[in-house]
Amino acid sequence: MIHYSLTLINKDRNLDLTQKRVDIEQVFRYIDNGGATGHRFKDLDRYEALQIRKDQIEVDVQESGKSWHRRVGRILANKYRMRKYCHEKNKHQMFRWN
Repeated sequence: MIHYSLTLINKDRNLDLTQKRVDIEQVFRYIDNGGATGHRFKDLDRYEALQIRKDQIEVDVQESGKSWHRRVGRILANKYRMRKYCHEKNKHQMFRWN
């Protein structure tokens, strides 16, 4: 398993990922279940141990590639109206992946 810490780039003190816990959990389930088509994303085999903090998401995954990474922020921003959580200058970036 690989451990990732997704840290918000936008450091606005009013932003709190714990208030979006249900949405974040749904996004990871959506990706894990294969999205709209139901076909598993080729590079995410499984995730577990999802922890959500004020400005960070911690997750353990088994993956064969990283293309699924960009979908996390994109889905949260577009489907769950979390665009305000994105970088102030670049609204296409939400997290720093470590």
